[in-house]
Amino acid sequence: MIVLDLCERSFAVNGLAGIPLTKRVRHGGAAGTRRTQELNEIYVSGGFRRRLNPLSEAGCISQVIDLNVQLIAICNQHMRRVRIMLLRGQTAIVYGGSGAIGGAAAGAFAREGAKVFLVGRTLQKLEAGAEEIVRKGGAANVAVLDVLDERAVEHHAEVVARETGGIDIALNAVGFSHVQGTPLAGLSLTDFMLPIETYAKAVFITAKAAARFMAQRGSGVIMNISTPGSRLPGIGYLGYGAACAVTEGLTRLLAAELAPRGIRVVCLQPHAIPEALTKGSHSRRVFQPAAERAGLTVEEMLQGAAEGTLLKRLPTLGEVADVAAFVASARAHAMTGTVVNMTCGALVY
Repeated sequence: MIVLDLCERSFAVNGLAGIPLTKRVRHGGAAGTRRTQELNEIYVSGGFRRRLNPLSEAGCISQVIDLNVQLIAICNQHMRRVRIMLLRGQTAIVYGGSGAIGGAAAGAFAREGAKVFLVGRTLQKLEAGAEEIVRKGGAANVAVLDVLDERAVEHHAEVVARETGGIDIALNAVGFSHVQGTPLAGLSLTDFMLPIETYAKAVFITAKAAARFMAQRGSGVIMNISTPGSRLPGIGYLGYGAACAVTEGLTRLLAAELAPRGIRVVCLQPHAIPEALTKGSHSRRVFQPAAERAGLTVEEMLQGAAEGTLLKRLPTLGEVADVAAFVASARAHAMTGTVVNMTCGALVY
């Protein structure tokens, strides 16, 4: 950011002085010396092999810096390098890492400096996600396991904690096939209970496994995923709506219990995400029966959902992933026991 600051100030001063693309920079004293050294480091690392602003015996610096195309290129080149990474050096486990939301969130965590451990049931999808993270300069590992297998999840968390020194972030983004679109009269008890039981078990098992190691260091954040189905009334969503409400309730209860150990627990609540239909999500298969009952395609049904929001649209995977990275970071340390509304205004509370 020092280079950008220099660039902006130079243009402003030069404009007033009538000097095109140059500025006389003068720094004195210890503060000036430190700033000069910072400039030297950035310019040398960026390709300038000469030192800038050499110190005089009097401790003052006076150097004319030409701002040319190369400087602008360096500004752009180093934007990503010099920015602060929100999750640098942290360890994140993403359960459901082969899915649309889990994969997007894992990419955001890695982009912000975290080492990511992707957990899921489909090796090919997990490896594809990990390869994409590594290609972009991140670090990722994969593990194939069922999050409803408590022993397997606990063992995996233990291995991750031993390898990295601890667990900082645990995102439960798992999805399970279930029945939507069937009214009460035609809904079996088994189909009603399936999403409630599976999602509740996933929250419990993953949170318990991660909290064990977070508590040892007195810090960490656990995140779950819900939807506006927990609050929006609708025909045919008895089981899934109840499952979302259970997820949000468990988030609040876990937050209360784990807060004394320095662990935050937050629930992310995005609306349906259209692009997830082509990004490894099971959502098309789940939405299809409800769409057919309404005489619509899944895309048409989602467009109708978008029209019902204040913003007249639905969230994107990138938006959900960015919010997840923010919630996982120190900038969100005041947040726990809450539901982060990303429904584009479908819910207002």
